[in-house]
Amino acid sequence: MRLLDAVFIFPIFVNRKLTGILSLGRARRGLPIASDNLDQLMIVANEIGSAVEKSKIIEEKLQLERKMYENEKLSSLGRLSTSVAHEVKNPLSSIKTIVQVMREDLRKNDPLQEDLAIIVNEIDRLTKVVNQLLQFAKPSSEVKANVKIGEVINSTLVVLNHEAKQNNIVTHCQIPNDLPPLATDEGAMKEVFFNLLHNAIQAMPTGGKISIDAHYLHNNHAIQVTIADTGPGIPQESSQKIFEPFYTTKQTGTGLGLSIVKKKLEDMDATIHVESNGNGASFIINFPLNEPSLMTT
Repeated sequence: MRLLDAVFIFPIFVNRKLTGILSLGRARRGLPIASDNLDQLMIVANEIGSAVEKSKIIEEKLQLERKMYENEKLSSLGRLSTSVAHEVKNPLSSIKTIVQVMREDLRKNDPLQEDLAIIVNEIDRLTKVVNQLLQFAKPSSEVKANVKIGEVINSTLVVLNHEAKQNNIVTHCQIPNDLPPLATDEGAMKEVFFNLLHNAIQAMPTGGKISIDAHYLHNNHAIQVTIADTGPGIPQESSQKIFEPFYTTKQTGTGLGLSIVKKKLEDMDATIHVESNGNGASFIINFPLNEPSLMTT
């Protein structure tokens, strides 16, 4: 009370837990405080606690409603994506086959070869979009195994190493060997890291650096992985939208890569968020462990 310079202190409880105090200082004129006024202040403290409790209930309700709306939206989008993808995939395969046969019938130096090659490349691009739509609508896999994050990231870097070198990009990986394994879908985890690392490479066409760091969070019983690049970063107005389906800042992007990443991480009960200050972007993922880790420090 001396530190607060208070004459009276009224506790504020929320769910029977002390969450704050209402303090009353000395009167300027030195007049005594009537007992009725003290009772009123106690009532005010109780009302504050009740209001805080109600606000938390309302907040939880709004979060549940938002989650339900998002799930309904994604479910409808998934059904639509599957229908559209199947309707488009078969005609694309037929067109590509016909074009390839036409190329075989022409001489190698025929000027039409170049035009037909462009058609094949565009068909391949459309096929990639269709496959991403199917992947987005695909239900999560129940196949789980003990997966070591370090091994998954290293194998993904091997696949992307050639493209990184072509773009003059250096990768720095700092992952302890004694991180506990995760019981999860290894294929889904590979796809998550492939998307994030590939996006980082594409963000730095003139060169840069990708840093991958992983460590164990003792308090949260989780493994945190951070993938940071030295690219142009992500505008603040886009940072809240980049995980939405079909939202993209690339001219040739489909806007499905990061939404698939988020969806697969949610299936693993993992979380992801992005931080960007104009000097690159950092994607931070938290993978929860099923049981508390016995790692030593």
